[in-house]
Amino acid sequence: HNILFHHEDPCLAAFLVIRGKVKLALSHEDGRELTLDTFGPGGMCGLVASIDGKAHTGTATTTAASRIAILPREPLARWIAERPALQGRILLQVAELLRTAYGRVGSQALLSVKHRLREALFELARASGARSANGEIVVARPTHQELAERVGSTRVVVSRAIKALLEEEDDISMEGRVLRVQLRRVDSEAPAR
Repeated sequence: HNILFHHEDPCLAAFLVIRGKVKLALSHEDGRELTLDTFGPGGMCGLVASIDGKAHTGTATTTAASRIAILPREPLARWIAERPALQGRILLQVAELLRTAYGRVGSQALLSVKHRLREALFELARASGARSANGEIVVARPTHQELAERVGSTRVVVSRAIKALLEEEDDISMEGRVLRVQLRRVDSEAPAR
């Protein structure tokens, strides 16, 4: 639970996750929190602020024992400027972040908590699940609170939505700390890119 930067802090660096996990979130004074993104090994948080030189959007917090490389903004900007091929890759990553943000805004505005939860579970399976031989994707299940932060709701509402979702969906199951999703569902409902 180390904080790498707070929302609206000036950008001094980007942070490359070598090991562990970092959550980027917005918080409200009443205690509610919305997870904007999570970064695992190879992920870089603070990249957008490093590129445009403006303040960080969200608060970045480690959620597991982590090893983080700090990439100071000025040397990082010079290094990127010297590598045109890297600029193209970064542009694609920023475009992907924007598409994801648009999708989340649409989901938040138009879908029920149950449907947002379903999308979040499929996204989690796609992003960090392990494919098993029996046609499932297996992933460590986040807590109800982590899911609530991810879909912009409360833990109580998410707990009810999980119960309803598991009763309605044959292709999703949760046993203890394990989430199982049928591979055909994740592949068939992959977002358009």
